[in-house]
Amino acid sequence: HRLRGNASRRGAARRAQTPSRSRALLSHYQWLRDQQHPARAAATLTKVVAQFGDEPRRIEAAARDLMTSKETAGKCDDVALALVQRLQQGADKPSNEALDTMALAYFLNGQFDRAVELQKASHGSNESDSSRRRLRTYEAARDAVGRTLVRGTEPTLLASKEE
Repeated sequence: HRLRGNASRRGAARRAQTPSRSRALLSHYQWLRDQQHPARAAATLTKVVAQFGDEPRRIEAAARDLMTSKETAGKCDDVALALVQRLQQGADKPSNEALDTMALAYFLNGQFDRAVELQKASHGSNESDSSRRRLRTYEAARDAVGRTLVRGTEPTLLASKEE
């Protein structure tokens, strides 16, 4: 019996999510996504999100870190969106910081209407200059895309224009 107990503890330790294991799973998800394997990528994204548990502050911090750290900014915005969507499923009312993070995730994933809605909810009791600035940015992006679509042209990135 003693051997069985030690073996199960070692197995549990091996299955525990270490930082390097988490990064490996995230890298695997990005590879599947980039190689056009949507079903496998979705299943892996579910595992990536699950590894953060159910604690709202941890999920919010992880999402914000993915969107703002030098190593992951612009590369993991879809993962951050999946994290904030999990955060929204929680029973508790999100904090203003969490609403701000949610708005940023939706903004970076091109869902400008939802970003404006969440930033306004965050802005309600957070009257800081940075909060107002983000709200104006989200509204301007939403309005610019709306005007472009009304004219019947697809929005293009300035960096993608051939000169």
